[in-house]
Amino acid sequence: MVRARQEAVRDLRQPSPRCRVALWCAAPDGAQEELVLAEPEQFFRPPYVGGRGWLGVYLDRDPRWDEVADIVVDAYREVAPKRLIAELDEQRDGNGHE
Repeated sequence: MVRARQEAVRDLRQPSPRCRVALWCAAPDGAQEELVLAEPEQFFRPPYVGGRGWLGVYLDRDPRWDEVADIVVDAYREVAPKRLIAELDEQRDGNGHE
């Protein structure tokens, strides 16, 4: 949670016959459509929040963890206040990250 009642990422074990382990993440405009079309075996439109652009990321089939980390950071940026985003940028710049 970034703010009261505002999530950036949700960890889910989908209660279905497939029992997939996944994250649901807030996503920048257009990211959901682009990633789901490019790699439907790795990304999906989650129920309930998919209509608001959230991205589903399957974690149970050898995901590219660096890409998952970037998606989580993007999710945080979608919901965090500007002050916290600035702090994140300062930390990343101070640690030699892009």
